[in-house]
Amino acid sequence: MVMLVIVVLGAAAILVNSLSSTGLRNERDKITADALAQAKEALIGMALTYSDYPGSLPCPDTDNDGDADGGGNGIDCSSYIGRLPWKTLGLPDLRDATGERLWYTLSRNVRRYASAHPLNSETTGTLSITGTYTASNLMAIIFAPGSSIASQNRANNGLSLCSNPSRCAVNYLEGSNANASPGSSPNTNYQNASSTVSFNDQLISISHDQLFPLIEKRIAREVKSCLDDYAQEPLNNNKYPWAVPVTASDYTSMENTRFGRLPNSGSSSISALLNALATLQLALNNYSASNASTVTALFNAGAALIVAADAVKNNQPTQPAISEPITNQADQTGDKAKKLANLQGGVTRSEVQSEINTASSNLATVTLWPPSCTLFSPSNKYWVYWRHLIFFQIADGYQIGGNGICAPNCLKINNAGDYRATVLVAGMRLSGQASTAPYTNPPTPYLEGINAHTGASPAIDFETYKPSDAQYQTVNDLVLCLNGTPNCP
Repeated sequence: MVMLVIVVLGAAAILVNSLSSTGLRNERDKITADALAQAKEALIGMALTYSDYPGSLPCPDTDNDGDADGGGNGIDCSSYIGRLPWKTLGLPDLRDATGERLWYTLSRNVRRYASAHPLNSETTGTLSITGTYTASNLMAIIFAPGSSIASQNRANNGLSLCSNPSRCAVNYLEGSNANASPGSSPNTNYQNASSTVSFNDQLISISHDQLFPLIEKRIAREVKSCLDDYAQEPLNNNKYPWAVPVTASDYTSMENTRFGRLPNSGSSSISALLNALATLQLALNNYSASNASTVTALFNAGAALIVAADAVKNNQPTQPAISEPITNQADQTGDKAKKLANLQGGVTRSEVQSEINTASSNLATVTLWPPSCTLFSPSNKYWVYWRHLIFFQIADGYQIGGNGICAPNCLKINNAGDYRATVLVAGMRLSGQASTAPYTNPPTPYLEGINAHTGASPAIDFETYKPSDAQYQTVNDLVLCLNGTPNCP
């Protein structure tokens, strides 16, 4: 009996120790997993909200002070492997279960720096992971180094054993994770494995599909806001601007175009009128009564302005409510310029200049986008890299000059809704989509399924899916609706 009691107590002790060890290990794993998840969420959040380059990520911290190092003024990160820049991210000093700070690497083409660079949904992550699971097209990887193993020496942060900051990883990470990753030639291959005496890194990654659909949604909502604000301008009377034909690369809208890309400025006729006014100003600056060549230039510029004004009147401008005042003012300005060139009617140079100033002031009210729309402002650094990926469709009745009724041809998304317009953002290119013909009709290098408008006339049906949906693998366009209210689903 005594021996039996001893055996039972021993087994119980072993079981209790085993359960305690398992519980402790589970608790430690949870602490590490929570820290990794918090770091990932912060990186995605910063990429999503960054004003200059949505989607960009900060460089690693290479001197262990919590701040990102390098990447300014168009240069590379000091190193593409380093500690997580927790201060830059606005995080607490995150640590894994062993008390070590997290490490971090990012894809070189999503680094943040001051100079403009291409960064949009077509950007492919350069990082990959092999081992117990594989992954590619990764934008960033975060590491929990765990306790030191083998020959790792972390005294004084391990700096004394490193020839340069990029090599400090060897005292914290194992395998290919510890490889040097200098700015000129970053390491792109990392690994994951079960914990052993020679490898104990734990990691979490940020893939393209986890980051850029969120960035696309931000861009789409900015475009939607611009269109909403445009329609709400009193002169526009809840109508939307003409689109840029998908075959045009100048981003100038064309009358009667209800599907295409977002225009940079006014309609083609308004743009021509502005150019004609600028030409007249130049001719007036060069004008001299004793120089026949400049007199001729002044006369021709006045005549061209009148022709441009007629084009605005005849081609239905971006804002028809002020078509007559604009064209009348332009006609008058051009006519006085011609009279001055012919020295008729006592018209003076100062009088023509006054007419030009008045016409310029009137045309300033024809600016396509309201001040609240900042996509086209000179300070915007990212729009130029997104604009070819953005399309919109206007429902019949909500184009310039429309009757304000779209039924029975209101737009629908996934067979639901009655919308005045839609905004489409092309996702990452799918297999089979061409990469060399951005201005083609139909826009199949960018849009898929019914969104691609492969028929003879603009479609009224659209489809959009979440990255988790099976259909997303063949149609990854993001489509948002506009119905005259800010909260259109």
